[in-house]
Amino acid sequence: MSFQTLAEETRREIALGMLRDENCPFSEIAFLTGFSEQSAFNRAFKRWTNQTPANYRKSLLN
Repeated sequence: MSFQTLAEETRREIALGMLRDENCPFSEIAFLTGFSEQSAFNRAFKRWTNQTPANYRKSLLN
């Protein structure tokens, strides 16, 4: 496993965990997982899960 792959998987797991807290804003999750801006985080998240962070969070609440 390459360092890049490990870093990407770690960012993904942290983001998934943080999205469980509905009080944590998307911008903070993006920043804390190392993205330069929220739009970059949104694109990466959609690539990882085929859904937006907002839709993922909504699915957790149902």
